[in-house]
Amino acid sequence: MHTERLYYQDCYLREFTATVLSVGGDGAVELDRSAFYPESGGQAHDLGTIEGVAVERVTEHEDCVLHFLAAPPGNRIPAKAVSPGATVQGAIDWERRFDLMQHHTGQHLLSAIAEDLYGWKTESVHMSAESATVELGAEKMGEASIERLEREVNRRIQENLPVRIATHASAKGLHLRKATERPGPLRVVSIADLDHSACGGAHVRTTGEIGSLTIGRAEKIRKNIRLEFACGMRAVHLARRKSGWLREAAAVFQSSPDHIAELAAAQRDELAALSKRLRALETQESKRAGADARRALGEAGIALCCAARRVPDAIADAERAFAQGFCERAGAEPNRTILLTVALATGAFLLCASPEAGFDAKAWLQEAGARLGAKGGGTAAMISGRMANPEGLAALVAALPFPLVELPPAAAL
Repeated sequence: MHTERLYYQDCYLREFTATVLSVGGDGAVELDRSAFYPESGGQAHDLGTIEGVAVERVTEHEDCVLHFLAAPPGNRIPAKAVSPGATVQGAIDWERRFDLMQHHTGQHLLSAIAEDLYGWKTESVHMSAESATVELGAEKMGEASIERLEREVNRRIQENLPVRIATHASAKGLHLRKATERPGPLRVVSIADLDHSACGGAHVRTTGEIGSLTIGRAEKIRKNIRLEFACGMRAVHLARRKSGWLREAAAVFQSSPDHIAELAAAQRDELAALSKRLRALETQESKRAGADARRALGEAGIALCCAARRVPDAIADAERAFAQGFCERAGAEPNRTILLTVALATGAFLLCASPEAGFDAKAWLQEAGARLGAKGGGTAAMISGRMANPEGLAALVAALPFPLVELPPAAAL
């Protein structure tokens, strides 16, 4: 059997009576008539109660509306009062329903004006009790365009335009904003002469009941732009939260909210300059440590110093600077040095060779490295890459063609 959907007749119906048709073991109750809106068309489902038992979820299956009731702990069977054949009283969580109605009508208005002003067609919609978004077919969207769109939507809200719901035999001659393949009868929601959309959702009677519409975050989604928006009391709460954030930020900066952006930008630039200076000092220190480590080895009676250094996690800028310091002239004179740094956890490696070493790092990678499965690239003086299996690093170290000196691990330096 199908469920008579009372919200089609009256979106403002808050309480109703119905007969229970069936009760599932999972708590799903099927009624002969219902004012509960099921999750559909991008709009969230209603909440409320049936015979005082909380309705946690509402879905639809073919022509039936299914109400999932909360069950006592450890028992998935609904209350005894809700049984097949029983007459039950349903009550809608009106605050949630009206909020969703405001957002559903607000979305219709927002989509219509976005298309009218800029030709941005609505690709998808999502509305819940926590957030509302509309995805528009726009590759980019400037702040001025968003501001104009928001201003025009609110102007239409203030005009308190009528929102009418009517059923038509077919879509022929209706000038719908988005064509539909659905056969009649067709339920159409119209906002004055601005918009005509096939829709089975719950809506307010006039645009004035939307209250207001605020556009929040805009983000790139594939080739479209997704706008987050808020209507009615949700917009008021959002404005209140943002105002609170501004006050908190102003207190941190010991300034008025009007100057927060300027002060934040100045601190950002100062922090960026300090970070750049710190990185430069860290690089200098790492190069100095590499040069010191090379000098500590001395010549040791060998024509070429071939060393390996193991680091635990990754080869970062500090390890690269250490290798450069180890292989530069400051470390020894002349400096005939090769240093292979390996990251035991990730399989990454870095090989640096001094100019006097007479060693072509790139050629070695193409020959010995390729044979062992090492992937990477670089120059004759420095190469970097990764082993697919970190355990293969030991074989890579052993492939160096000269007697090897093991440097202390990075953490010990």
